[in-house]
Amino acid sequence: MLGSLARKLRAAGFDTIYYRLGDDRGILKICSDEKRVLVTADRQLVATAVARGLTALLVRGEDDRGRATSIAAAARAVHFHLIKGPPRCSLCNSVLATIRMTETKGMVPASVAKKHRNFLRCTGCAQVYWKGSHWKELRSIGCRLDGT
Repeated sequence: MLGSLARKLRAAGFDTIYYRLGDDRGILKICSDEKRVLVTADRQLVATAVARGLTALLVRGEDDRGRATSIAAAARAVHFHLIKGPPRCSLCNSVLATIRMTETKGMVPASVAKKHRNFLRCTGCAQVYWKGSHWKELRSIGCRLDGT
């Protein structure tokens, strides 16, 4: 239910796993094993995670901006500091690396190649990214979370 937010969190620089398949026990195990913070809209799952000693943040809000704001508030409430890193692949969560414009031939539309000079490629799935019109929205969501 939070897939759109997960993609935006990745692009904004937050290491984010989106757990779609499996039960609550599976996601709790991942959080425990990998020292991850659980972010969910499921109140009962938050309660279970906290009872197991895990950090869990309850998401509220009608849209991704509201949800990002609620995550930041929930993190502050439990004295947890969210740390943003460099942008990550919105599809697979891998790190993005800068590539030369010449390396994008055939990978981006011609109109994009004419308009942009800076490109990033996912080190995992090879998806190519650029700072298009969506970039400001992604930065806005990231800023809501890390306070910048």
